[in-house]
Amino acid sequence: MPKKFKTDVLIIGGGLAGSSAAHELAKKGVDVIIVDSRKTIGIPVQCAEFIPKQLMQKKFEDYFKDSVIQEIENMLTIEPDNKKVFSDSKGVMVDRRIFDANIFQEAIKSGAKAFLKTIFIGFYDKNIAILKAKDDIYYVKFDYLIGADGPRSIVMEKVFLKKHELAVCAQKRCKLKEPLKDIVIVFREYIKGGYGWIFPKNNYANVGIGIDTAFRDNPKDVLELFIKDAVSMGFIENVCQESSGGFLPLDGIDNLVSSNIALCGDAGGFCHPITGGGIPQAVVSGNMLAQYILENDLESFEEESKEIYGITNEKAYKKRKKYMKEWNNIKYILPYIWVAYEDYWKNA
Repeated sequence: MPKKFKTDVLIIGGGLAGSSAAHELAKKGVDVIIVDSRKTIGIPVQCAEFIPKQLMQKKFEDYFKDSVIQEIENMLTIEPDNKKVFSDSKGVMVDRRIFDANIFQEAIKSGAKAFLKTIFIGFYDKNIAILKAKDDIYYVKFDYLIGADGPRSIVMEKVFLKKHELAVCAQKRCKLKEPLKDIVIVFREYIKGGYGWIFPKNNYANVGIGIDTAFRDNPKDVLELFIKDAVSMGFIENVCQESSGGFLPLDGIDNLVSSNIALCGDAGGFCHPITGGGIPQAVVSGNMLAQYILENDLESFEEESKEIYGITNEKAYKKRKKYMKEWNNIKYILPYIWVAYEDYWKNA
């Protein structure tokens, strides 16, 4: 027999967006259940771990506790012919294992409950979700449901009958030859529909690639090519470990709300379709969704989300479709697709 529960807000996904929403709601006395398939929140790490300074606000300062590894000054963009372009990009590199766990633990300390190693299967009835953990089945009745279950969101698929267009990422932790103060972005013909990155963490760096899945290239093979490239450019030694990977949504924000169900974070397409930046968007969208749930006004959440992020993401997605689907002559298209160039903003 299925076990039955009731909660005010059921949150599918305990990452940045889900835990941020849970924290804000639980602080106000709302009964919240977080559901996540992982054993431990924050593991595995699936991103490059750079956070721009915009998120470093007082209300989020507890999230950064013990997670900051080093400060970042600039972004160095390396073109296909190895020409270098510097641009301001202040922020911090963090340990996402600690950063994510901090937000999750703040939610738990505020009263949220969590079902880990548990998956969302679908709906038994309009306001009853079906969860599965090992051999147990749970029926959870909810007033609101938040889909914060990442770029391959099951909530999105079940409720909105849609899947995101995706980029796939692969990354390793590699030893730096010399310390770096900047994050490094590298464009190459073989990194199709995306770029390579070298993001420093003191003596090591996250070295990775992100490619459009439409090209059907093997991300592990592309990563190995890029690691050799990064070695030849003198950034890293060929000493790498801790492989990781993940996905990013590429198509921006569409519908976020259906009745009493809403999407946030990567599930909602808040991640930037070209840069892949999504940590601030995830935290802020989760926090913002919680506030609108408290006001019983999900329609305004969708409206404000589209005002703050939707227009920017839509323009970036149009650029991606126009310039990045063929991946020809990237030296020419680069100023139109990358944020370090004036032409990107002129043609926004």
